[in-house]
Amino acid sequence: MKANALVNGRSFVIEDDVKEIAVAVLDHRLMYKNKEAKQNSLQQIIAKEIERLAKLKLF
Repeated sequence: MKANALVNGRSFVIEDDVKEIAVAVLDHRLMYKNKEAKQNSLQQIIAKEIERLAKLKLF
């Protein structure tokens, strides 16, 4: 995530960096029943984690 922030001209990570990288990271770590399940699962997991991190005030 830090590398993504640097590529985008920042020395700090923002929520968008997490969202951008999360799909690529989680996609190869999870097994899905079908393509529809894949899309739904990824979006739900990412939204849930972003919400959790926001409550911790990490962003």
